Amino acid sequence: MNARALSISLIVVIVVGLLLATKAFFTVRVDQFAIVTEFGDPIHIIDQPGLKFKIPFIQQVKYLDKRIRGWDDTDRDTQTGETHPIEYTVFARWRISSALKYYEAVGHVKNAHGHMDSIISDQIQAAVRRHKIASLVRKTSRKFQRREAVDLNDIFGQYRLCDPDVNPEFGKSLNNVSATQKLLNAAAKRKQKDVPQAMRAQVVRGILDASNEGLLPFGIVIEDLHFKYLNYSPRVHDEIIKKIQSDRKEDIASYYEVSKECVGYIRGVTDTEKGEINGEAERRVREIDGQAVADAIKIKSTAFESNPGFYRFMRTLELFESSLKGRTSMIMSMDSPILQLMKNQRVMGDVPQKALPKPKKSTKNAPQKATP
Repeated sequence: MNARALSISLIVVIVVGLLLATKAFFTVRVDQFAIVTEFGDPIHIIDQPGLKFKIPFIQQVKYLDKRIRGWDDTDRDTQTGETHPIEYTVFARWRISSALKYYEAVGHVKNAHGHMDSIISDQIQAAVRRHKIASLVRKTSRKFQRREAVDLNDIFGQYRLCDPDVNPEFGKSLNNVSATQKLLNAAAKRKQKDVPQAMRAQVVRGILDASNEGLLPFGIVIEDLHFKYLNYSPRVHDEIIKKIQSDRKEDIASYYEVSKECVGYIRGVTDTEKGEINGEAERRVREIDGQAVADAIKIKSTAFESNPGFYRFMRTLELFESSLKGRTSMIMSMDSPILQLMKNQRVMGDVPQKALPKPKKSTKNAPQKATP
């Protein structure tokens, strides 16, 4: 009997020992935090994996996920710095930074998402309201070529004569063109700041830092945050498109007016230079013509002084050439020098008579040869 009771007691002790062993030991995985509580109060935080020990029935173990998890949020009515409503979808990756704070302040993933909805969304909306949408969506400061297509710098770059900075006189004439004043001011601003600042990285970093500061008491840290979608609300699409069209039409009208003013100025300068060149050419022609006449008179005077008879003879020939043209009839006296010159055969010589051409033989009545 004693042996049987001893055996039963031994079995009971073994069973109780095994039960206590299963309640006293627990395992912690690599992707877990373990919080040991005693009567509901946390007394120990375990963040290293392995086999751990606790007091059975008195101490309990709570597990928390150590992995990085996702959170997203969507809003459809946030005002930008331009007072335009926008829509956005933001995505964040977060993890537990302090298991004790998370357990005491949050306790569950749903509660964690509720705190993030409040803190992160507030920071996003505050950042969006401080900036323009162009700064929020731009990562780089590349230039918009289509916007430059209506820039006065295109005219000023191709025609330096029309650049007010290079030619103040043309700038004064532009001041009288009222429609161009707005575009000129816009062009001056674009020289200093051609494109909107790329603020997306700075804005996201600011939201991340402010959110982490707000989530610090909850034991949560945001590892990464970015916008998945960001655009104007469909309610203002038509309004924005009309505004863009109106701005472009106004720019094109001013661009055309400045171009016309530039063309007129260039033509005026061209006509002035052309008149100066033509005047100088005419003056030079008159100068050369007068010099030629003077040289001719000088040559003729020299020829007359050296041989008056030959000069008189040459002038007589010139008179013949200018007077005896076509069927000219002249009545001269017997003592006319021209008649004397014409009668002087040593000078004029005999005029040979042209022989008449022989008449062609007529073959009309000639006998025809018979063909064999």
